[in-house]
Amino acid sequence: MSIKVNVKDVLPNPFRRIQEYQIIPEKVEALINSIEETFFWENLIARPSPDSKGKHEIAYGHHRMAAIRKLGMKEIELNVKPLTDVQMLKIMADENAEDYAMSPAVLNETILAVKCYLDNMLKTTIWQTSAPLMQGLLGSQRAFETAKGQGVGREIIKRFLGKNWSMRKVEQALAQIHADEENRFDRKAAEKLPTIAAANRFLQTTASYKLPKEKQAALVDKLVKEKQTSSGEIFRAVRKEALPKKIPKGPGSNKDFRFLKQRVEGIGKLMSALTTRIFGFNAQAREMGYDPEKGFRIDGLQNLFSTYQVKELMDRLKDYLEFFGYNFKTVQYPENKPTKQLKAKE
Repeated sequence: MSIKVNVKDVLPNPFRRIQEYQIIPEKVEALINSIEETFFWENLIARPSPDSKGKHEIAYGHHRMAAIRKLGMKEIELNVKPLTDVQMLKIMADENAEDYAMSPAVLNETILAVKCYLDNMLKTTIWQTSAPLMQGLLGSQRAFETAKGQGVGREIIKRFLGKNWSMRKVEQALAQIHADEENRFDRKAAEKLPTIAAANRFLQTTASYKLPKEKQAALVDKLVKEKQTSSGEIFRAVRKEALPKKIPKGPGSNKDFRFLKQRVEGIGKLMSALTTRIFGFNAQAREMGYDPEKGFRIDGLQNLFSTYQVKELMDRLKDYLEFFGYNFKTVQYPENKPTKQLKAKE
């Protein structure tokens, strides 16, 4: 049912935390230009507010409402439906999923809203009287009790969100949310980065190099200001900030053994990951009828290890050797000598 309502009586989606997931001014300006030129804005879906009589909560279109208010419009037309909380949450999530330029803040806030909603449902119900939604998502009383004790995880959240959301996006958001809750990652700072990939790279690198949370906000501000937000630039910036400013040299000097311990542990983890990848590749090769032990060639570094992981491994090995005075700049490599050609037997 379409009705005209006063703009002042339009409320946001209750699952969209306006203070955390803020309006983007540039997006509002673009919408203002569009409305002024076409005199058209898409009908917004809303429901009567269950808490405020005479007011309506929109399911999506918060930037459009900001543009409408800025234009000074007094009345708009809403498509009002009796939407449930689940529908309001899913509509908001689906709109975000369709935005190809989804920011880290939008991703994290959407996943956090879903997680909080499902966790709260679990806390206030038991399996026998739980809503069909929860029984459908969890499938069994055992899974229900596990989720009730541990909180909902990626599988349940992905099942709730449906096909429009990839498991990768859910995992990335949960990783940032959990790291922030554990007080080792500044999620709000990382959300200033322009892409989800950049925020995820910042999380991975700060965890790898154990960069303290209190140093992360300043580093993000610097990266954004200097427009150094590619994966490689983030990796190098975090590494530079986390490592000692001066690497101690040579046996007998005042070595910082915490630095050496960090380097060796890093080498061990990376080599372990590489070994696991190789074993997995070999197992798959055998299933396909190939034998890696008989010279089966592996084309492409990405089949084993990401480029940045290999670079990180080499950098840590370099740091380790420099610790003991090995100078890479003075390394002499033997000249290539022509190899003796073997003639085939006649």
